[in-house]
Amino acid sequence: MRVFATSIALLIWGCASSAQSDRGGEGAPVHQASPCADHNPQLRVKIETNAEKMASICRADGKGDCLYTFSYGKTFVYGQPDLNGDGRTDYLIKDFSGSYGMNEIVHFLGYASCTDGMYVKVLDDFLSDVHVNDASQGGWRDLEVNRACFDEKIGDVVRRSYSLQFDSIKAAYGAPNGDRRLARYCSAHEVALPPSSAKP
Repeated sequence: MRVFATSIALLIWGCASSAQSDRGGEGAPVHQASPCADHNPQLRVKIETNAEKMASICRADGKGDCLYTFSYGKTFVYGQPDLNGDGRTDYLIKDFSGSYGMNEIVHFLGYASCTDGMYVKVLDDFLSDVHVNDASQGGWRDLEVNRACFDEKIGDVVRRSYSLQFDSIKAAYGAPNGDRRLARYCSAHEVALPPSSAKP
């Protein structure tokens, strides 16, 4: 019986030690996934900009059609922050190539720079505006975002504020406030939420 109890105690201790090791211990730096680590050539893009802040975004390997080019004139540089604190310039892009009805919504794209000078997409969402939270501690910065959705009940647009965090598993920014129900912009779930602030 004593041998059995000792075995159980050792098993529990081993599991606890393993879990602590997986977490890296208290105060250990959190592993930050690099979307550039995926060597799929279809995911890497080349970004060129012009004096009018238009952006051309094409596959790095030159294959396929460019979804966003200067000739279309629908994609513009919104900002060039350092999203992951690696010292390289990344891109936030506004894409006006679609129509989004009565919602004051813009298609926002975010691209992180790789060491080879190419970029990978880390943000693809419909938002009203985006601001990088410079107070984020190390690694990927949080994004403070707004959405303005038309509410048929009041016949007006309502603005709501959210935070986007980088999801290391997806190697991209996740749903607003980490809520998968908000992944689709201006859904019934979102419109039912109280406004963060009403549109003036």
